[in-house]
Amino acid sequence: MAKLVVLTDVAKRDIEEITDYIFENWGNAICNKFLARFEEVCNIISATPRMYSLIHKKERIRKCILTKQNTIYYRERRYRIEILAIFDTRQNPDKLTQIIRSK
Repeated sequence: MAKLVVLTDVAKRDIEEITDYIFENWGNAICNKFLARFEEVCNIISATPRMYSLIHKKERIRKCILTKQNTIYYRERRYRIEILAIFDTRQNPDKLTQIIRSK
C-alpha cells in the first residue's frame, strides 16, 4: 500500500527555489516537465520506499536521483514518507550534511 508523501519545510523551500530557477532560465514548459518528473518519482517512492539506496542507516535516510542535477533525500516513517530535501548536486556537500543532521 502506498504511503503519503510529505515535504519538510526545507524540501518545500528547495522545490520553490529549483522551480523559480528553471522558470527564469528555461521557461514554463521545462518547469512543468521538472514538476511532472518530481511527482512521478514521489509516486514511485510512495509505492516502493525501500527501492532506493540507504545512505544513513541510523536515521534511515535514503536518496533518489531526480535529475542529473537534483537528488531527493527522504525517510520512511510508519505511515508516511518524509521528503527531507531536494539537493542540487552542484552545491557544497557540507550543506547536505547540515541538512541531514538537523533532521
